[in-house]
Amino acid sequence: MYSTIQAYDRIHVIDDSISENSFTVEWTLDNKAETPMVLNLLWRQENKIHWNSVSIPPNDTMFSLHGLQHGTKYEVKLLLRRTKEHATESDIIKTQTKNSS
Repeated sequence: MYSTIQAYDRIHVIDDSISENSFTVEWTLDNKAETPMVLNLLWRQENKIHWNSVSIPPNDTMFSLHGLQHGTKYEVKLLLRRTKEHATESDIIKTQTKNSS
């Protein structure tokens, strides 16, 4: 289990980035948080077990997910690792891709 200490001021999906097969997630780190060694963005279809993950450079503050299914609900969270033993997760946010025309 990861620490529940909040290291994120805000994580959200940029509303005007949502399309049929993509969206962009943006976040800011708490000013008191140390620069992480590793930052991972995790996402999955709602109610699925498996999380997909991508490593992101620690100083980045947004990432676009592409190749998603249209009209599908997704859950997204961040995992920040400062050391091999210490990690912090963000809250899970939810969004949905647009339906196809």
